[in-house]
Amino acid sequence: MKTIKIIGPNFNLKELTDVFNFSFSDYVIKFVLTEESLSQKIQGDGISMDHSIGIYNENDENKLEGFVLLAPDNFKNPTKLYNSATGVIPTARGNKLIEKSISQMKSTFKENGIKSIVLEVIQTNPRAIKVYENCGFKITRELHSYKGDLNRDSLLKYLNSNNENDIIIEKVENLTEDIINFIENDDPQQQQPRMNPSWSNTNQVIQREFSMGFNKIWIAKDNKTNKIIGFLSIHSQSQRIRQVYVTPTFRNKNVATKLFYTMSNEFQSINFNASNIEEGYENLKNFFNKRIGLDFWVSQFEMELIL
Repeated sequence: MKTIKIIGPNFNLKELTDVFNFSFSDYVIKFVLTEESLSQKIQGDGISMDHSIGIYNENDENKLEGFVLLAPDNFKNPTKLYNSATGVIPTARGNKLIEKSISQMKSTFKENGIKSIVLEVIQTNPRAIKVYENCGFKITRELHSYKGDLNRDSLLKYLNSNNENDIIIEKVENLTEDIINFIENDDPQQQQPRMNPSWSNTNQVIQREFSMGFNKIWIAKDNKTNKIIGFLSIHSQSQRIRQVYVTPTFRNKNVATKLFYTMSNEFQSINFNASNIEEGYENLKNFFNKRIGLDFWVSQFEMELIL
């Protein structure tokens, strides 16, 4: 018999790591997490075990066999949850456990002020898409990811062909108020559309990761005014690019190119990845693909369940 309940005090990092890896052993994109990397994911995404769902087998010492890891948009008065990861071990599948888990917890979440749940699902995983549609999720947007070896020589050629002495790149040692303000609200009048980052790339995640020591940030400044005009954030262990942004009036001046070239020189590996670039932002897609040399990797749907 399966029991579905909030993980809460039952949380055990080793058990969750083992179940996570077994659940994803036959996934569309195979990957393995260590206890350390899963712990970083929990902290970075802001996953709350008081919101996350566990599926337990009462007939086998109440062992964990599935999970829905959920992160609230804030811990005081959350109104939205992000489904950071969902999995069921292969030997326990076929019983619609994910549908049952979400269906069972809907009313509890709603009573506690949660208005929606959002997630990302790989487009080439129709089974998972169908599961979420059965739960009531609807597709809200399309996201694309890129990975590969960054072409440093190509970036250097762009920089050498243009006089970029007016752009200063600095590595951030402390997140000062002016840097935070720029990251969060550079273009309050929305003179140009700014892509809304997916959950794991949001400003909150960047700042949380930075405070824990596994996110690195570089800023670009205008040498004439000393004002911040751009920034680049990267998860330092996975080398996943969280965000890159340049003030609209300074675009097409190789600011992002100089940010990436400077950043890349601090890593031994030149293999980077950029996740969840929203469909329609061709400038970003072209930059990652054509300018810095990353290859298309995978596309996902962002889906949302309104409670």
